[in-house]
Amino acid sequence: MNYDFWLRFAALLFTAITSLIPALFGLFQVRRSQLREDFKFALLFFKEIETSPDMHSFLREKGLQAIAGDSKLSTAEVEYVLNKLRNPVRSLNDYVFGRS
Repeated sequence: MNYDFWLRFAALLFTAITSLIPALFGLFQVRRSQLREDFKFALLFFKEIETSPDMHSFLREKGLQAIAGDSKLSTAEVEYVLNKLRNPVRSLNDYVFGRS
């Protein structure tokens, strides 16, 4: 049996695995920071809607599209999902995914 081949293969496999671990860790960190950023945006946007109910319809629609993550949704669709359905985050994600 060729021990040199298996030794190189094991070294290559070890290197690949150890290189993959930090990449996966970084991916999870990006996800957490994205959730924080989404929360901050939603908080500011909904406070703005509360303080100025006469907000221009363009700003309102763009804000709701940003929350939904899809520019093809109308204001009425996003508001319905957020206000009328249980578990609005999951419902909105399911609606956006299912609509396309």
